[in-house]
Parts: sequence; C-alpha cells; structure tokens
Amino acid sequence: MNIHRNISRLINSMPEIVKQKLYGIVITALGILSAIASEEHGCYDITVAILLVPIGLLIVFSKYE
Repeated sequence: MNIHRNISRLINSMPEIVKQKLYGIVITALGILSAIASEEHGCYDITVAILLVPIGLLIVFSKYE
C-alpha cells in the first residue's frame, strides 16, 4: 500500500501539463501493445489500437488549458 501512496503523491505533485503528456503516452503505448498482443494465427486485431493511438497522440500534442 505504501507504493500506491508514493505513486499517488508523485502524480499529484506533477504539473497538469506533465500529467497530460504522461497519460497520452500511456494510452498510446496501450494501443500499440494491444495490437501486438492480439496476434492470432499470424493476423493482428488492431481495432482497439485504431481508437487508442490517435486519442493518445491527441492528448500528448494538445495544449492544457
């Protein structure tokens, strides 16, 4: 539980713009990993990646207001 508390404290101490960029990178990485992990019989299911990668990139490159 101490690790969870430390991570929460670290995230809460970050400026909002850094949090936004970090969340965007995580969402983009999850989209890419979901496409790689969904290989079945040599074919990839990229349905989730089609949604997550553009949303993640939008979050990374948009300005926080």
